[in-house]
Amino acid sequence: QLVRTELADTTQRLAAAESDKLAMNERLALVESSTRQRGGATITANSSLRKEIQSLNIPGVNVRHENGVVRVEIPSERLFQTNTANLIQPAYTLLDQVGNGLKLHYPNSKISIEGHTDSDPIVGPWGNNEQLSAAQASAVFQILTVRQQMQTERFQVFGRGAHQPVASNGTPEGKTRNRRIELVIQTGG
Repeated sequence: QLVRTELADTTQRLAAAESDKLAMNERLALVESSTRQRGGATITANSSLRKEIQSLNIPGVNVRHENGVVRVEIPSERLFQTNTANLIQPAYTLLDQVGNGLKLHYPNSKISIEGHTDSDPIVGPWGNNEQLSAAQASAVFQILTVRQQMQTERFQVFGRGAHQPVASNGTPEGKTRNRRIELVIQTGG
């Protein structure tokens, strides 16, 4: 039974990796098709958007533009005690930097706060990964709306659990990368 369970888990991870590969190939094709050669000049993404992404240059925070949104990816280890929604002391300074950048560069944008976990079963008071990730996203929401005094109606909060990995959960490094908070900023272009 254990071997069957492990085989099913491995098969599921392989399918997820294959799906991620297909999604990345589709994204690559989209980027390639959006870049056109015209009269020797290359048309590229909006330069003001590129400046905005660069302006959110916070060490240890990954910022990327993707299909009309800007994704600000913050590793959970920089925000929370392990397997909790309790913020660690340095998280306040980090979230203040993020909040200040959002207020300066995206003052009216709608923002989704998404909590993500790895696929390991939850140990502790949380019933499952979705509950933990929702509690972590809510903790970030509290900092941005109370401490940073950003308008609550600009935000949506989601607990994604382990359903949207950005790396394989088959390695410790991949699991670390999957444990994250993502701020998804609607830029419209």
